[in-house]
Amino acid sequence: MIIKRLDVFIYEESGRGYETKLMPYPGWEEIEAAIRRLDRHRYPFIWLQTDADAADDEGFFLNIMGGEGAYVIEGFPGGKYVTYYDAAGGDEEVDVWTSDQGYSAPGKEVCRDLEIVVAAAKYIYDTGDFDPRVTWKER
Repeated sequence: MIIKRLDVFIYEESGRGYETKLMPYPGWEEIEAAIRRLDRHRYPFIWLQTDADAADDEGFFLNIMGGEGAYVIEGFPGGKYVTYYDAAGGDEEVDVWTSDQGYSAPGKEVCRDLEIVVAAAKYIYDTGDFDPRVTWKER
């Protein structure tokens, strides 16, 4: 199992304070539920870690951010940075995280299909690699 920890970030309704729920050695059901719960505000993002004892984003492998039809999927394999990419999405900024500091991304880096997000995460969970059916752009 490549994923050794699931980090779920949960914000207060006000969008300011938050807590991080660390789940060591999560099963696929826990990861899928966390992805489907994303809502841009109270549950704006999750991290899938390759190191169960990692501090913050050290050992970090995959970040899924957003919810409600707008998701950013970013990965950090082998010291690289890759993101989901669809040129047809355009350059207009999309708010994918609305609490705290928030985050916006150009539409071409936003996945609008939750099932693609879930499938990409499952592929990584099963294989430890990025789903070749998804276009990934290295930065």
